[in-house]
Amino acid sequence: MAYVNIWIDEPLWSTLDEIHKDTGINKAKQLQHFIKYHNRNNNVTKAFLYNACANEMLNDAKSVNAKAKSLIDKVKKGDTNGV
Repeated sequence: MAYVNIWIDEPLWSTLDEIHKDTGINKAKQLQHFIKYHNRNNNVTKAFLYNACANEMLNDAKSVNAKAKSLIDKVKKGDTNGV
């Protein structure tokens, strides 16, 4: 078994906290059950995660590309202070 730290948004945290208060089951255990339930088909899970990661990579690439264009524009304008 391995461990992971994740940040979750407030609505999910509130849901987990409510269930914890009602049942005494900690949030990590609740998330383990949730993940296990949604990970019944490993191929579907892989496809979903690859798709999500590909989207994340595209967003990162767009951000890097925008930064590169900004730096190129600075150089073209001769504004190289701080570059």
